[in-house]
Amino acid sequence: MTRKTYKVAHNRGHKRVWIEGKILLEHGFQRGVKFARTMRDDNRMDLFFAGEGQHTIAGTTERPIIDLNGKYLDALFEGFTHYVAEFWPVEKNYSALIRIYGVNQ
Repeated sequence: MTRKTYKVAHNRGHKRVWIEGKILLEHGFQRGVKFARTMRDDNRMDLFFAGEGQHTIAGTTERPIIDLNGKYLDALFEGFTHYVAEFWPVEKNYSALIRIYGVNQ
């Protein structure tokens, strides 16, 4: 598992998650892959990469992008200046996962 901290961004008045480029490629996340988003009770958000879901990795082959924003992130990041993204690779019976949660720095 790899962990990286990002500053909470904003778009159209809501909090935003923006992850791009090398970190995604290094962990096998390619442009065009579909993923599902799940909000957890412990103030975390999981992105599951099992080949289906309502979201798709955007960008280019050389620079894939995960771009999420909306009211659901306002609640998740309330009171936080940054967020951590944990990149979990495919393991046995589990699909790849990115876990996101708010932190202060």
